[in-house]
Amino acid sequence: MDGVSDEIYKHLFLNHPVPIIVLDSNVYDILEVNTAAEELYQYKKTEFVGLSFANLFNEGDFKKFRQLISIQQKQKQVHKSIWPNVKKDREKFFAEVYLSEVNLNERKVKTATIVDVTKHGTTEQKSKDNKDQYFFLTEESFDAIWDWNLVSGEVTWNDSAKKMFELSEDTEIEKSGWWTKNLHPEDVDRVEEKLNRHLEQGITNWNDEYRFKTDNGSYKYIADRGYMMFDKKKKAIRMIGAMQDISRNKQQETVMQALNESLEKRAKELAESNEELERFAYVASHDLQEPLRMVTSFLQLLEKKYHDKLDKKAQEYIAYAVDGAERMKKLILDLLEYSKVNTASLQKEKVNLNEILSDILFTYNNLIVQTHGSISSKLLPVVMGNKTQLLQLFQNLIGNAFKYRSSAPPVVNISCEEEATEFKFSISDNGIGIDPKFFNKIFIIFQRLHTRENYSGTGIGLSICKKIIDKHGGKLWVASALEQGSTFYFTIPKF
Repeated sequence: MDGVSDEIYKHLFLNHPVPIIVLDSNVYDILEVNTAAEELYQYKKTEFVGLSFANLFNEGDFKKFRQLISIQQKQKQVHKSIWPNVKKDREKFFAEVYLSEVNLNERKVKTATIVDVTKHGTTEQKSKDNKDQYFFLTEESFDAIWDWNLVSGEVTWNDSAKKMFELSEDTEIEKSGWWTKNLHPEDVDRVEEKLNRHLEQGITNWNDEYRFKTDNGSYKYIADRGYMMFDKKKKAIRMIGAMQDISRNKQQETVMQALNESLEKRAKELAESNEELERFAYVASHDLQEPLRMVTSFLQLLEKKYHDKLDKKAQEYIAYAVDGAERMKKLILDLLEYSKVNTASLQKEKVNLNEILSDILFTYNNLIVQTHGSISSKLLPVVMGNKTQLLQLFQNLIGNAFKYRSSAPPVVNISCEEEATEFKFSISDNGIGIDPKFFNKIFIIFQRLHTRENYSGTGIGLSICKKIIDKHGGKLWVASALEQGSTFYFTIPKF
């Protein structure tokens, strides 16, 4: 008897006039279809098996369909909804879907009963009566969900719309004219023009941003997006969508834009100020050298001509003045070098740092011999940079290692590590070291840690080094401790 029953049910299923599709309950793969489903969707049964129920929906709709089912299952509701579906030849139609879950051979499956409501001429009425598929977010979202019947002009809203626009109970929002009337006057033409263009050209997805008036008279910034449905004649009959309040985001954008404009203005002012200071430093340095040469020259003539007539104190004063003039000259020359690095455009070329080091060893040969020092280096790379500035960089850092040496013979080690996007160099010494609290100070122009009596210099050398590295797009820093030597690190990008 059971076998007979099974045959009867199978016969009823296969020959039922309404399309029926059996689905896997979890992944919605199609397991079985009846003849009516084959005729409706134009797939053969063998073609159906292996397809997903999602293949019968418009792109993006199936995700909404699944979400709606999930919510209705929580609320223990029977699923019934209308969705645009597509046939094998991609022809679109409106399908009313009835979905239920049953046990089949001890396995839970879903049965989807499909009614082509387009054929029966009931699309508009069914669409009006069945809004659940696009209102499934109502309980879980603050978006204003709307459903616009483009034939009758009626619009249905969820409860979130009333909260979003602070609507009173007697506000009539069922007609599309209410939406148009509350668009900001400066936005209405643009928004309506874009919407009408989508309707006329049959463009399915529409989105826009505009200002919308609330019942209290204030405006909110709204991000609106909609989905249009068309009949067989390509006439738009329905539009469903959601509005999101983005006022806070817009306010933040306005604040950030004002801040950026302020920062850009300030940066421009600083750049102009820096350019003026650099030009002043360059011009002033040149102009100062001539009177300084005159002061030095006349002091030396005075000392030479009246040497026998001047007492020891006068000669001492002249020596102080000449020394001061020489230090001023050195300061001016260093200032000129700093200004050149700052103002000159960076002309890059391939620079072999081993050749630069050879030039420096030749320059410092006498000093190395006098101090019994040494300079050792691993093989250095070829980099893209300005040859003159890189020579100045190595010369300053190596020169400092000899200047600030301890009682032991100076030992300088130079090495390089190749990293993914840059070369990392180190120049270490066994000198007097630097107190870590002064690490930032030493790279600032005119900052000195020692008196001129102990160590000569103008306090510009390391600031020039930092400026050179900055212009090459790298970084410069130091690791040191008092009486334990120093290691200066810097990077140069590969490209």
